[in-house]
Amino acid sequence: MNLCLSSLTPEPPGGCGIARGVASFLNSIARIFGSKTRLRAIILQEEENLVDAAIALPLRDQDVSPEILEVGTIQGLAQGELGMAIKKSGRTTAVTTGEILQVDVTVDVQYGSGNVARFADQLMAGAMSQGGDSGSAVLDNNNNLVGLLFAGSETTTVINRVENVFSGLGLSL
Repeated sequence: MNLCLSSLTPEPPGGCGIARGVASFLNSIARIFGSKTRLRAIILQEEENLVDAAIALPLRDQDVSPEILEVGTIQGLAQGELGMAIKKSGRTTAVTTGEILQVDVTVDVQYGSGNVARFADQLMAGAMSQGGDSGSAVLDNNNNLVGLLFAGSETTTVINRVENVFSGLGLSL
């Protein structure tokens, strides 16, 4: 959930509509009186996110397979642990492997110009993904579902814990 408010700053207004309007009005009055202090609408994130995920319903059941390309079917669920070997099959990089290098990670992810969201309780692996791999199921070597790949860089891959994804979307295996 985001919260919009105004703050004192020399930058021009931006952000939420109502706060932006109020800041613009007050900045006009300040200009008339010769003040160089300006208000700017800003967005503050009220809480941390646990997942970046969506669910879709296929138009035709025959278009969906329970098998993950070049990996197989999901056998169960597993909790991601430090040092755990993992794999995924992604649109861009196909099948890649890695290991969980960090657990309980909090990370800021940039979505477009200036939009940042904070995610807590994430798993982090090394470079095993690229743009377009988001949404890939991340499995252990026994094909147990560990998480959902949702962000990364040239050196890291960030994974939502499967238990948080299932809880957030009201799913079960």
